[in-house]
Amino acid sequence: MYQYCAYYQDLFPDIRSYEYLKLLHLGIIYNLKQKSLPELEKVLEVSSQSLHHFLTSSPWLLSLEQRRLNKLIAILKGKNNSYSR
Repeated sequence: MYQYCAYYQDLFPDIRSYEYLKLLHLGIIYNLKQKSLPELEKVLEVSSQSLHHFLTSSPWLLSLEQRRLNKLIAILKGKNNSYSR
């Protein structure tokens, strides 16, 4: 999970945003019945408001989606299955 997140680190000039990315990924793989922001707040010890702001107001969204799409295309073509840029 950390290797996956590190692939996108340069898209997050603010270290807090990058930390929220890692926390959300931890929350996704954490064994919870409900993956809501209030539930993630309890286990990750970070405010759900901060996570919500990260998800809705961060400027990286388009760059992240483009990189994920390019990576997926490369994997499907069999060209690359590592997390190098």
